[in-house]
Amino acid sequence: MTGELPVVRSASAAPSAGPAARTDRAAPPCAGLLVSLMAACLVAFAALSYYVLAHGAGAVDNPVLHEAVRQRGDLLDAFMARVSQLSELPLSVLCALAAAGLARQRRSWRPLVLVVAAGVLAVLVASAAKDLTDRSRPPSALWGVPEDGYCYPSRHVVVGTAVLLMLAFVWTERVASRRARTTVWAGTAAVCGLVGYSRIHLAVHWPTDIAAGLFLGASLMLLVLLAATLLAAAAGPPVTAATPAARHRDVDPGLPPPGG
Repeated sequence: MTGELPVVRSASAAPSAGPAARTDRAAPPCAGLLVSLMAACLVAFAALSYYVLAHGAGAVDNPVLHEAVRQRGDLLDAFMARVSQLSELPLSVLCALAAAGLARQRRSWRPLVLVVAAGVLAVLVASAAKDLTDRSRPPSALWGVPEDGYCYPSRHVVVGTAVLLMLAFVWTERVASRRARTTVWAGTAAVCGLVGYSRIHLAVHWPTDIAAGLFLGASLMLLVLLAATLLAAAAGPPVTAATPAARHRDVDPGLPPPGG
């Protein structure tokens, strides 16, 4: 027989898959970057906690708190009270619903699982931290709303920061427009800041409670994201749309079979 055998190329030598073989999954975040950011937030939280609990923070807390109280007015007080009221459980539920919408759109549970996990972890850690530090709130005569319990760190801020940052991440990880991503992250930062300021304005938290809550909330969000990244890496790469045969060999379909 004079027929030529088809050329068989190994998978390692195969050309890169075309558009049909690409996956629409977003690139996973770098674990090293997540560890670095989380470590920075935890170090800041630990340093602030040591300073506040060992030495107090009157030089920072008292002037800022009293200046916030001086800015009070009926309309502003009502607005800040509503922000404070909505900033823990209602905000978490709203973020979970938004994540559920993303999960439905992308046909993946990942956005919802990440946001819910960040919120649950934030509640547990913030509650434990408040009991461990047992820092007293500002004088009750200054309070704009009724409160109880300890104040360091602010659980409203820890939970709000964790769920808002996670929602912003899962929302923007497939957004190509830099302007859109910047807008989402800027809006997220503004809402986190508003939640924190509302607690200072109402004089139910010291400013350092809020700063600690921001650092702790961000670190917990990064911890959940890091765990998800490592689990995804351990599970292996996602399956692409390439045909099963192409994963093992690449045979030119235009050539005749052997012996033909």
